[in-house]
Amino acid sequence: MMLNFKKIWCRGLMLAAVVLGVAIGVIGAPVALAEEGTTLSLSATVYRTLPQDRLQVNLNFDKQGKTAEEVQKAINGKMQEAQRAYSLVKNIKPTTGGYNVWREYAPEPAPRPDGTPAWTPAQREKAATWRGNQVLMLEGAAQDADFIKLIGTLQGMGFATQGMTYMLSRAATEEARMS
Repeated sequence: MMLNFKKIWCRGLMLAAVVLGVAIGVIGAPVALAEEGTTLSLSATVYRTLPQDRLQVNLNFDKQGKTAEEVQKAINGKMQEAQRAYSLVKNIKPTTGGYNVWREYAPEPAPRPDGTPAWTPAQREKAATWRGNQVLMLEGAAQDADFIKLIGTLQGMGFATQGMTYMLSRAATEEARMS
């Protein structure tokens, strides 16, 4: 025999409301005669645990090189390679995030004994490198084996996983509200 929890719970709530209403009516009768009426507000909250059916993965590609052009070309090429990979997987929602390229300077050695800098400005520039990165965010079904395999493929291409977030889709949320 299968019990319908929702029906039993609703009947219990209605019974409690009737008992409470009768109790307020009996106890509050003298007060109700002096006032225009009695207001009774009831509310209930139901909690359910649902499986999170969506997954968002944030991936980052980082590149260091001698010139800004070299770094930008490598990042753009890697993003195109990633696009070819994720376009083969159905129901993936790709989004690109931050794209940054900057000059990175090496720590300068200690000054000479006479107090002059260890490097000339030209030596400092020669020791500097360029660095850049791009974020790629992918969203898909949490239980989709092709999506999970894609993440591994992208990691093999040099993308580093920055984070994975599981969430409940709007469709699953609405379905839970209606049931």
